Amino acid sequence: YYTESSLYCRNIFLFGQYYARLICRLDNGEETVSRGEAYIIELFARYIELYFQNNLQTPDRHQNDLLHQLCRSLYAGENPDITMLQTALSPYHWKLNHQYQTVILKAYQQEEWQTQMEITLPFLVRELERQWPDSCAVSLGNKVLWVINLSLTKQASFLSCFSVFIRENVCRAGISEVFSDISFIHGAALEAEAALRLGSRSDDTFWYYQFEDYRLCYCLEAMTKELPSEQLLHPAVRLLRDRDTHKGTELVPTLRAYLNCGMNMTH
Repeated sequence: YYTESSLYCRNIFLFGQYYARLICRLDNGEETVSRGEAYIIELFARYIELYFQNNLQTPDRHQNDLLHQLCRSLYAGENPDITMLQTALSPYHWKLNHQYQTVILKAYQQEEWQTQMEITLPFLVRELERQWPDSCAVSLGNKVLWVINLSLTKQASFLSCFSVFIRENVCRAGISEVFSDISFIHGAALEAEAALRLGSRSDDTFWYYQFEDYRLCYCLEAMTKELPSEQLLHPAVRLLRDRDTHKGTELVPTLRAYLNCGMNMTH
């Protein structure tokens, strides 16, 4: 709230991420605090940080709590030590070696959806965590990073319920493979983003895409980032292709069929 009084502010950080702000109102007419006052405020702020770091009570869910900050840090490629990880996970009864899965959700490319971004993303985050309590959803620009603790979630009906959710909320999703170390969130998010990108390109009628279905496409894409496919083609395959072109044979399709049959000549 607006005030004419000067304020001395000290940001509270947990594990390198902004968490809260300590505000001290100065007396009327004062422009700054003395060195001694600043020292007392700093000392008090450090105790507040320690309190939040060591508070093992179940916290209220919000975008700046420890778990959400941890997911952001891991997504950004940071590597918190084990103590920090355990401190962030303990209030939620999550374990380092639980099974997890990462999902990236993006807006379906419709004008109406994009104009409601500021309203829709917070709603999606809240709804994901409401329907799947043992998960953590974080808004990142125009997308949502969602981490599900599969060890505490019923997996049998997960995908069927999730497919209904994304259809009702008009968005698409890429889904990583299951992993058993929460520090792998960064790599899993790359999998989910790749699945969403490659899947949307090959079939834009699906609502979600799983990385395991696009692993080969991802490998082929990664192989040709620097060198074109023509340079990566083995000379023997090039020989077969050229013969097909000039002679009208079907050596390359035959080779492909042979490999697809597991190199079983009978099949």
